Amino acid sequence: MASNLYSVVLVGALVLFGIYRRLRRSIARQRVRPGRFGLRILLLGGVALALLVTTLGHPLTAGSEVAGLVLGGGLAAVGVTLTEFEREAEGLYFTPNRYLGLGVFALFVVRLATRMTALLPLFEGTDAASQVSGSGARPSGGGTYGHLAHHPWTIAIFGLFIGYYVCYYGAVVVVGRREGTGI
Repeated sequence: MASNLYSVVLVGALVLFGIYRRLRRSIARQRVRPGRFGLRILLLGGVALALLVTTLGHPLTAGSEVAGLVLGGGLAAVGVTLTEFEREAEGLYFTPNRYLGLGVFALFVVRLATRMTALLPLFEGTDAASQVSGSGARPSGGGTYGHLAHHPWTIAIFGLFIGYYVCYYGAVVVVGRREGTGI
């Protein structure tokens, strides 16, 4: 029991650290770094593709992800127009629109937190799947975790988050190249 508690605390600390870093990037002035942004685009794009492949058997869930990706791309287009770019001796810097970035991030964190609360009964030894589905029966297709991971709203918001950051970072790199930073 104590090792389980340590694991939960460690994972919780790592999640909080990740949230802090993501929040800082959502509002702080940053240097345009095409290599890092390209890596983020590849990683997030890979996650989106892998998630889409796993949801192909569930049309509602797959459609939710695609809708989230498209909406995220649209928000990124708005976000780039609201972003302030500044040239300095060290290179090109940008400051994201804090309200849009924080809004997308908050939506993702709130949805993730609400879905994670459905896992709490697992730590108490009760059947979370019957509580989540409301039917008392175990959902088909992947057990408890599969059911939680393939919830259409969760997938849509995850798609929105990925779509926003993939398109946003891509647009920042394009603006950086257009500004003639030599990148």
